[in-house]
Amino acid sequence: MPVKFSNHAIFIVGYIHTGTSLLKTILRRNPDVWAVAGETHFFQDLGAIKRRFPDLKNDEMRRAYILFLVKLAHLGKKRTASQQLDYSLADLGLTDAHFEEIMVATAGIDEHEGLFGLVNDHLASIAGKPFWVEKTPEHVYYLTQLLRHLPDAKVVELVRDPRATLASRKVRRTGDEWLDSKEEKEDLEVDRLTNYDPVIDSMMWKEAINAAHDARHNYPQNILTIRYEDLAANPAEVLQRICRFTGLTYSEDMLDVGWVNAASQMKEQDGAARPPKAGVSTAAVEKWRKSLEGNEIFLAQALLKSEMREMGYQPAGTNLSAKLKAPVLLGGAAVNLTRRMGKGRNSPERAKDAFARVQRRLLKNLGVQR
Repeated sequence: MPVKFSNHAIFIVGYIHTGTSLLKTILRRNPDVWAVAGETHFFQDLGAIKRRFPDLKNDEMRRAYILFLVKLAHLGKKRTASQQLDYSLADLGLTDAHFEEIMVATAGIDEHEGLFGLVNDHLASIAGKPFWVEKTPEHVYYLTQLLRHLPDAKVVELVRDPRATLASRKVRRTGDEWLDSKEEKEDLEVDRLTNYDPVIDSMMWKEAINAAHDARHNYPQNILTIRYEDLAANPAEVLQRICRFTGLTYSEDMLDVGWVNAASQMKEQDGAARPPKAGVSTAAVEKWRKSLEGNEIFLAQALLKSEMREMGYQPAGTNLSAKLKAPVLLGGAAVNLTRRMGKGRNSPERAKDAFARVQRRLLKNLGVQR
């Protein structure tokens, strides 16, 4: 059953490395905004959450679930999952009276999704804030479900040139001179090689675009799509548009932010702080041209031809060598799909089916008949 909020809920979503952390930092500088800590991954993890708290009509389980939501809101998924027993209400800046207020305010609601929204809404009220913001990029894949249960919510979807997201995924921090040691750089390179795949990542970007498109069809008034490039080039203009959409009061101070990407945080080395850099900048918009190989650019453009055109991203020229090397990336994607989907309840057979879909998509966009 859909729930009604006393305050204004804002969800920030988008494929990874699209500027969602930057936007959250901008919005939380507004004095009317209470921000949910970290990323909750609530809708992504909903199946596991329901198995953990199956019966919300049971008073004891309901109290445990609401306490879980309170900690999730203040700590984010990672700290809640690993350390939630170490945190008391007092550690979160709350009292027993606050918790009982939440129990009373949510009485009669026994749906996991509705309680997730209402608990955050009441925490914003306790903080004296009429707006609250939650940022989990992966929620873009669950927007229809989110808005079905929380129809009062406003969603800001961040979109970025897929070639730039690939470059960000590929480079990460491996070229950062502020890493502590050669060993740390090598560890990050291993992580990159085992997690970055230009074919799979391109298709996940596509799925994010299409998931938001489908949700927008059913909830056109609830979703605002913003291109990262537009935010970087015209931050004041784009932020004013976001404020009009969400109901926030615009302030230039909201744009006074520094680095907020987890891979680029300021850190100290030998007693010297890394020079601060502006968080809203066009500096990263075209970096993909130097970071990506020609075959990576060629494949991304071939796989995402229609979506890139829809979002206003123009293809770059690639040479014959890039096209000839592209099959190597396809082969690597087949191996990675088998490895990734062969875990848990997935299977190599499902990986083969997924890869076949990628191949068909690529051949169709290249105009090749089979």
